[in-house]
Amino acid sequence: MPELPEVETVRIQLEDDLIGQVIRGSTLQWSRTLEGSSKIDFDQSILDQKITALRRRGKYLIIQLQTEHIVIHLRMTGRLYICDSAKGLDRWVRWSLHLDRKYLCFSDARKFGRIYVSSDLAELEKKLGPEPLTLSPVQWIELFHGQRAGLKSFLLNQKKLAGVGNIYADETLFEAKVHPLTLACDLEPSQARSLGATLQRQLTRAIAHEGSTISWYRKPDGSQGETQKHFQVYGKSDQPCPCCQMPLEKIKVAQRSTVYCPSCQRRV
Repeated sequence: MPELPEVETVRIQLEDDLIGQVIRGSTLQWSRTLEGSSKIDFDQSILDQKITALRRRGKYLIIQLQTEHIVIHLRMTGRLYICDSAKGLDRWVRWSLHLDRKYLCFSDARKFGRIYVSSDLAELEKKLGPEPLTLSPVQWIELFHGQRAGLKSFLLNQKKLAGVGNIYADETLFEAKVHPLTLACDLEPSQARSLGATLQRQLTRAIAHEGSTISWYRKPDGSQGETQKHFQVYGKSDQPCPCCQMPLEKIKVAQRSTVYCPSCQRRV
């Protein structure tokens, strides 16, 4: 599933093409792609509105209109791209937004992605914790304080922290030399600050490398991200640790495969 860096890359690359465009309609090829409204109600909410901004909140992309917001969750295989004509759509397109002289296309082979329109993002905000890139050192200490969840589970919990998934949780915990089952509340203030700074570095680097392509993720121009070329541990169980050469191990945490180094990331 695309995480914060992948969604941010999509936002950056679509911004120039979309801002200022006026919505003329939409086409829906698979009804369940839309959540919370019918196709007719959806179109009535967005018709003739101008796109004023493109935002990201956690793993969600938000197309801000004059009075509404189109909220898009890519899920596992969702992809967004610009097409100049309807003839250029691929066979997995489930929805497209008609603009003045182009189309915004939502392609989704597995059909897990969802789109909805909202005038108020309060419900979305209720689902999401803070943005990791905006937290100060003191806020990281406050975030982990009193939390009895293991750190890997905590980082994956979108209500606690928005935008982090399996890839960047594993990479961050390895770089910080913290065991994935360490309780968040057991971090000393200095460790909490250090872990937060490490996660921010991981996410910033991943955005600079335009996300991780390990399966379906593609940038809007169709090319792959480059972050996967810089992985230290993710997806590398049984391979030598890049620091100590001991074999990396894989365990299940919060139903997700988790790779770590049992030597470098000792559980206290």
